[in-house]
Amino acid sequence: MKFHASLRDVHGDHVFYVKDGPKLRNLYELERELRRMNDAQFSHHVNDAKNDFYNWIFHIIRDEELAAQLAQVKERVAMADVVERRITLLEKGMVEDAVKTVQKPKVEAKVVTPTKAKQGAVKKQVPRIKPSPFKPAIELPKLRMTFTEIPQPVDLPAVAPLPLTFEEVEERIRNKLGHEPPQTRISAPVIPAITKLPVHHRIKHHVKTYAMHYGIAAGILLGIAIAKYFI
Repeated sequence: MKFHASLRDVHGDHVFYVKDGPKLRNLYELERELRRMNDAQFSHHVNDAKNDFYNWIFHIIRDEELAAQLAQVKERVAMADVVERRITLLEKGMVEDAVKTVQKPKVEAKVVTPTKAKQGAVKKQVPRIKPSPFKPAIELPKLRMTFTEIPQPVDLPAVAPLPLTFEEVEERIRNKLGHEPPQTRISAPVIPAITKLPVHHRIKHHVKTYAMHYGIAAGILLGIAIAKYFI
């Protein structure tokens, strides 16, 4: 037997909070709490300016008939009696619906089996798919598998030859040219004499020459200073 929608518990976000009292989740708890609460609590929810129980029944429980009855009652006990009569009426309706469903006769479904004549008629109605007479205009050549001999592996030396040394390369060049190869000498770079230049020119030339070294040294010192700061 299913409960009527008005008798079920509301969602946790829609419960009714009684002043200095418990939370109400259904009509059963509302009827019980109306008989327990004092007049001060009841006056806080029901007065000339508002009727909190009417609003909760109408908007949350969604029982318009019960809400219309509560809107006309301003006494605590009388409101509890109205809620009790509504609960009894809803439970009675649920019992009547349950009795009707039990007394409803069951209709057994008949299983109709097709006869042989009907089965043959059904089979004749199914069209047969004939093979297509289409033939390709160009006949594809048949592939023939030809087997070739696998070449024998070539015997490779177990160890690769070592590269030539400098003396062997020099000896091969000597044998090819027929004489000693000319020896190339690397002359020392010509450094211009800057001692005769003025002092500011010599400082400028020195800075240009060693600018990269100064930059690297400055970067290293800056990195050490930052590392010490963070460590």
